[in-house]
This record gives sequence, structure tokens and C-alpha cells, in this order.
Amino acid sequence: MEQVLRERGLIDDQEIAAGHSLHPGKPLKRKLTVADVPKTLVRGRFGRASTAPARFKLGDRVRAKNIHPRTHARLVCTENLIRIDYVTESPNLSAE
Repeated sequence: MEQVLRERGLIDDQEIAAGHSLHPGKPLKRKLTVADVPKTLVRGRFGRASTAPARFKLGDRVRAKNIHPRTHARLVCTENLIRIDYVTESPNLSAE
């Protein structure tokens, strides 16, 4: 992180050694306003077009395996038979 801050001219070696800012802050080119906050909280979409119809819908009861592969998002469940309460998109699910 120090390297990135140095590259962008936000800190120098003397400030690193001192452990605090020694110079006034760098002026920002733009300002975050209350009106801009909702736009900054919207994340990009990770989804892609479906190639087949959904096999389950909200409220369906499905059997889940309580496994935790290192390369997949976890399904946290305490029972094998669960109900689908919500669906969310995840970057893990759409990564190719």
C-alpha cells in the first residue's frame, strides 16, 4: 500500500518515517456529495444470459449438500432440506 501511495504522490519517505502526515493534503479534483452516494453504492452486474430455464424458484424446498469446495462460494446450511429464500448474483458464479 505504501508503494501505491508513493507512486500517486500522496505520501513521501519522510511521512512514512514519521508515521503521520507532514504536509497538507492533496486537493481533490472532485467532491463526493450526498446526491452522488447512491450512484457509488451500485455495483456492476456479474450475471450473464441464462442458457436454460431456472430449475428452482423462490419458496421451493431443495436438498443441499453441506460441502465447502475451496473454489466455490459456500452454502451455509444446518439442515439438508432447505428453502430458497433469496437469490443473489456472485462474481464466483459468473467467473469463467
